[in-house]
Amino acid sequence: MTDLNHKISRQLINLAVQEQVGTIIMENLENIRNTARSLNRADRNIHSWTFYQLQQFIEYKAELAGIKVEYINPKYTSQSCSKCNKIKKSNRKANLYSCECGNHIHADLNASRNIANKYLEQQPA
Repeated sequence: MTDLNHKISRQLINLAVQEQVGTIIMENLENIRNTARSLNRADRNIHSWTFYQLQQFIEYKAELAGIKVEYINPKYTSQSCSKCNKIKKSNRKANLYSCECGNHIHADLNASRNIANKYLEQQPA
């Protein structure tokens, strides 16, 4: 896992440098193992993933590249519609997010847009 986390973080930082990104936004996953609930055996395997280690690798590599790292509260980022902001857990089915407003996109793209929006909302005008 350590080797994989190094490779993932390196690819992310390389892309951020290439695209001239100044800030990387991530969810604050502190206590994720205590708050995440799932009866699905495959989902429970996510608890073995080293979130903290991956974030630490991203942080130190970002710092070396002159990129800031900020964290946001992950609450409802996977359940909220990035288009109309409606929160409905059942809108996410596996990798697809479908809302009655017409927003039908990959669930991770929807969540990443929510993360970006939360960060932007926190910024002074």
